[in-house]
Amino acid sequence: MTQQLPSSNWVKWQEGESIDLTIITPQATGFAIHWANNQSQRCTGPNCPFCAAGGQAKQRWSAKVKIGEATKTWEMANLTYQSLYAIADAYGGMMGLNVRVKRTGLGRATRYTIVPLTPMPENPAKRESQAMIGYARELCEAHAIQPKDEFKRFLTDEHPEVRSQPQRRQLQLFIEWLETEYPDVALGEEPLEGTPEDEIVDIDGMFDNF
Repeated sequence: MTQQLPSSNWVKWQEGESIDLTIITPQATGFAIHWANNQSQRCTGPNCPFCAAGGQAKQRWSAKVKIGEATKTWEMANLTYQSLYAIADAYGGMMGLNVRVKRTGLGRATRYTIVPLTPMPENPAKRESQAMIGYARELCEAHAIQPKDEFKRFLTDEHPEVRSQPQRRQLQLFIEWLETEYPDVALGEEPLEGTPEDEIVDIDGMFDNF
């Protein structure tokens, strides 16, 4: 039988309550539960008596967290975990992630909203991409050319084979083509090109901001 933690060790929310917490484990632990005898029961796998009786197990997850100075266990349903996982993935991991979790609803209508409090880590590849976009813009503006239109012409009419390349590589080749087409333009130092596999997040969106 699985030893149950004292109720004071679990994170519990009142309806409408928000709690700020810090995750102190590198990943959540997954397990399955049954609702039997008016309480939650851990599924033990192939020899589980609840499964043998026809019970359907539900996926659950738990993670160690800090709330102030107290260490507690946050147990969550699969839907909540998926939201947490998506946030952790965007921030490069779960360990040390600060989030605000709010509960709304009661019973089966209960939902948990997770808002990250940890500052979004800087993305060096995106910063370099923005610098390259800015350099391409200067090259175009020196000849009164619309950067986005010129980039589309480059991909459609001049070098359609470049479309198969990663977006960062497309931009590198576009800049090289501009420098060849307009060699009389004297600008400052060209930004670092980075590596072709470091793709730009949204090259069209960046050109839209010109």
